[in-house]
Amino acid sequence: MATRIAMKKIKDCNANIERSKIYALKVLGVGGLGLSITEEDYEYTTTTEENYRAILDDLYGIMQDNPWTREIADCDNRANFVSSWISINYGLNSVARVYCEVYDANTNGELKYLHYCNLFIDSCSNVFLFDADQGGMIQKITTKTPVMGVNKYNLLNARIG
Repeated sequence: MATRIAMKKIKDCNANIERSKIYALKVLGVGGLGLSITEEDYEYTTTTEENYRAILDDLYGIMQDNPWTREIADCDNRANFVSSWISINYGLNSVARVYCEVYDANTNGELKYLHYCNLFIDSCSNVFLFDADQGGMIQKITTKTPVMGVNKYNLLNARIG
């Protein structure tokens, strides 16, 4: 019941959020970042960078109360949660789950781990990397191998929708 009430309040608060259509495949796939991408919906809705940052700040607060837990709330579960929560509560389905290799940016090539995190596309077709497992960091990216903090990400494939 409490979850239902909270979700209704979120939807009510964000009923007037600015939304626009976006062509996800064009931005993330060939001609964009060049990722191998699976589209799960037919149309994609996005919002401004500022709106996404506010949404992700609030969402990261929820995630801090539910910390990383091996096999239960690890990177794949958290990336799915981010994408689903934003789609269900805000009507924005332009947050992808991305599978990647994470390297130590300081040692120039040492593979640290395989990982899932999120990409989101704003209303200006900019792509941002969001990693809930790295302190909720957000960074605009233009390449499949962005560096964020001490990590270099090799983005392999994405699922959006």
